[in-house]
Amino acid sequence: MPASSETCTVQYPRGYSGGDPPVLNGTPNEPCCPHCLFGPCIIRRPPVFLTGRAVPSLANDRKRYKLYQQFWKLLKDLGLWDHPTYLARKGLVTHPLDRREIMPKCVQNEIRIRYPNPVGIPYTNYRSSFL
Repeated sequence: MPASSETCTVQYPRGYSGGDPPVLNGTPNEPCCPHCLFGPCIIRRPPVFLTGRAVPSLANDRKRYKLYQQFWKLLKDLGLWDHPTYLARKGLVTHPLDRREIMPKCVQNEIRIRYPNPVGIPYTNYRSSFL
């Protein structure tokens, strides 16, 4: 009797519904971004949750926070938080016991461009969890 047919489903990282996600350290055709270490840059091949734009508003902080959470999960799934180059960079600017991760500048800039603060209102920068 023939074996039952099984369907093979591709497991894409959270945030990618199809196509190839960016690759840590890049590829010969896609050098890695100096900020996120992916090739192509994670912003050049954005995840499905990175959509929309808004006019400058104080309410955009909630939208940015949600996007930072989604990117944190995606970057964890793609292995950035355990990458030796990332860990070395993090070690230069944080305490060894700090549990927070530092969002790559390319991600931070794209989110701030899409959901800006009003003119004259500063953004909250990285805050250590180890105080």
